[in-house]
Amino acid sequence: MKNKLFVALICFLPLAAMAQENSTEVLEVEGKRLDQGRQRDSNSQTESLSGDTLRQYGAHSLADAISQASGVNTQTFCANCGAKRITIDGLRGEHTTILIDGFPMHSTISAFYGIDAIPVVGLSGVEVMRGAGQALMAPEAIGGVLNLLTVNPKEKKLRIFSEYGSHGSQQTSVLASSEKLVLTAQQGKLESWDIDNNGIGESPFRKTQTYSLKLNEKLGDNLLSLRHSDANLLIIGGNTERFRPSSFTRIQAQPTDFVGRDVAKEYIGDLGRITDVIELQRKETAFSLQRELSPESEVELKLSQVQQTQNANYSHGYDYRNKDQISFAELSYQTSLGEHILTAAVESRWQRMISKSDALYIERLEPLTPDSLRFQSQALSLRDSWVVNDHWSFDSALRIDQLHINWTDLDFKIEETIVAPRINIKYLWDDHISSQLSYGIGYRPPLTLFESEHGSNHDGFLVRIDKVERAQSWVYSLSGNYPDWFLSGTVHHTQLENMAFAFDKVPKGSPLIFQNSDQRYSITTVDVFTGGKLWEQLNLQFGYEQFFYPGDYAEKLPSAAIEQRVLTDLDWTSARWDLGLQLVWIGARDLKRYGYGQHYKVYDLDVASPTFGEVSEQKNQNAPAFWFGNARGRWKINENYSVSLRVNNLFNFTQTAYGDSPTTWHYHLNHAHFDNFHTWGPLMGREYFWGVEGSW
Repeated sequence: MKNKLFVALICFLPLAAMAQENSTEVLEVEGKRLDQGRQRDSNSQTESLSGDTLRQYGAHSLADAISQASGVNTQTFCANCGAKRITIDGLRGEHTTILIDGFPMHSTISAFYGIDAIPVVGLSGVEVMRGAGQALMAPEAIGGVLNLLTVNPKEKKLRIFSEYGSHGSQQTSVLASSEKLVLTAQQGKLESWDIDNNGIGESPFRKTQTYSLKLNEKLGDNLLSLRHSDANLLIIGGNTERFRPSSFTRIQAQPTDFVGRDVAKEYIGDLGRITDVIELQRKETAFSLQRELSPESEVELKLSQVQQTQNANYSHGYDYRNKDQISFAELSYQTSLGEHILTAAVESRWQRMISKSDALYIERLEPLTPDSLRFQSQALSLRDSWVVNDHWSFDSALRIDQLHINWTDLDFKIEETIVAPRINIKYLWDDHISSQLSYGIGYRPPLTLFESEHGSNHDGFLVRIDKVERAQSWVYSLSGNYPDWFLSGTVHHTQLENMAFAFDKVPKGSPLIFQNSDQRYSITTVDVFTGGKLWEQLNLQFGYEQFFYPGDYAEKLPSAAIEQRVLTDLDWTSARWDLGLQLVWIGARDLKRYGYGQHYKVYDLDVASPTFGEVSEQKNQNAPAFWFGNARGRWKINENYSVSLRVNNLFNFTQTAYGDSPTTWHYHLNHAHFDNFHTWGPLMGREYFWGVEGSW
């Protein structure tokens, strides 16, 4: 422990003797990746997406919008319930830290469905920090950090937007602001899709309703900020009729519920056996008070509380409810000292999750033990931002966290101290070319258990987790930023240890085993991006990304990850028109690497059949390369009104139309069960939208 502290302090504290008498201002060199609101600080390689950029293709939530960022992907790994994870640089979704205005208001548990309850109407932008080194003082951050920036009140403004789609999609949003207060509201729905018309949806019905308010008030030397938001989310998956069973089904889908016992053919059974219903309510409150002590120093107090409740009935034969509450407090101090800007912070985070289930915890002959938990973290953070001269700058941080995890009913605890040094070294070769090398340690307390594996058909679970996940992250980038174009190349490398996962290769009647992996996984991402003005009104951006995963790691991922991706954005603007085209190419993949070899079309449970208990006709094991595109157009009628047209999934490519729906019989050693998570490509077909916006 002493050696770790010593090494961390060496990384954190630049030698004072090296200081030179130069400017005390923090050096910031910004270069645009795209004029329409996507910017990258070429000195820190932190990418910022503006709120307008997030909304321009009609995203309903953060999960829909954030895949525009380099290195970031939203994975849907359950076509029934629509569960998603936002991944950064090929790490698992659990390894992405989500902050709201710097507050840690999402946990692994709440983010399971909660990212679909984050509206984009109230966001002024998103900062993307890839890797623990770039995250600096942020907690956890094995994969990186998404810091959601909410709209600040600045002026009197009213904006109303409403949009309708050809497949029944709809959303309406309102933003009203004054000099001190911002009010936002958004409601929307996405209809389910059943492209092969077999009675089972490949994408669920989703309905959201959210509102928020934010107050900023200047009181002498104090700046007070208060934000509150409410969100409601309803998901109905499996059936396409919005059928809501009165309770969970006690009998799962059987082979006789399908024509020919084939999941790709018509479903003729009880709708309750294929239906997932998830209801989510989320309330967030955040308070901050900044006080200027002198022209060189300030102190800030942050307080927040989040409460999320979930009520779900799953087609796997049980109900599951939880209440997840997170409280956070932080006191920070920042000052200028010579050529350094120093920040120190102490913080505490408390989380309590209570889970309930009639099917699992009460009605079973041998009731399971709930996975309720308590989590507490106390942390000390230090940061030094130092501009040495016109070429060199250092940004270093040190986090020391004391973690306490207690699965209260399971009578299982983890207590561990984490020392996480992080550093960014930046060098400006000239006015246009810069490079960066960053290193950092990330960590994650493995809190989510049974809920994250609700697709299983096993009898309970055993906890064998005794370590906190850890990772070391290295990033090197080289960027050239010029007035009309840019070019950047980046290599991200992460070494992950103690990864928590569910071992599910067990016979029927045996429990899942949650455990730490004893292997060290190396995950690498390489990307190149370029773009700029083709002429005055036309901008083009092009990027290529490649992700490298070891086989044992890929097999433990919840769905087939992207291995190659090309991102292309084309934008043309004039006084009245704003046109855009977004094209994405995904490379071919071997699905066996991701455990899809256990997915089959046919399952025989006819006792008189010679193939009783056998599965056959393996699902597709080779995902093809494909293009995915979106197009948009907006015409400004006058200063106050505009109309828009856009198309999602321009080429109408879906994996179901390709002949490989997400429905599957999932085989485990000696049995199989129905599931809807054979996912690797688009699940929603082409849809046309028209919208109108008024702004005053």
